[in-house]
Amino acid sequence: MYSVIIPVCLFLFGVQTSRAQSTILEIQKWDNNNKIIDLNSFRKITFSNNDLVLNYLIKVPESIAKSDIRKLFFSEATGIKSIVTDTKLITVYPNPANDFITLKNIPEGRCLVSIYSITGSKITSLYVSGDDQQINVSNFSKGLYLLKVNNQVSKFIKQ
Repeated sequence: MYSVIIPVCLFLFGVQTSRAQSTILEIQKWDNNNKIIDLNSFRKITFSNNDLVLNYLIKVPESIAKSDIRKLFFSEATGIKSIVTDTKLITVYPNPANDFITLKNIPEGRCLVSIYSITGSKITSLYVSGDDQQINVSNFSKGLYLLKVNNQVSKFIKQ
């Protein structure tokens, strides 16, 4: 059995918590059966084969399949009090595309759109404003492309 201690383990031992506010680990699962655990209850967290293994100070170790985990969040340990997420993610369609791609949920105002090849070469940049913008990709080679708008990145395939 191969076991790797994730960098979080080093972080766990240096965490100072108070009685009023403790540091927690939230494990968001794909089935929405989330777990919230106080970090003070852990001895260590490891990955073993395809599982996340939670080794508790008192309880029996618990394994969670990595494929079941959607996200891991740590409160207070990172110094981030809250995370604001934008529910309007940029959508690229059709995907795969032949001649044009349409961008949906573009942020308000004028935005810079950059398209990169999978190797990281910038193919084009252009400014767009408003929702449902079309971009001509008919002269692109077949392959996978990354599209960046502000700090959001999407991917699309050119057929």
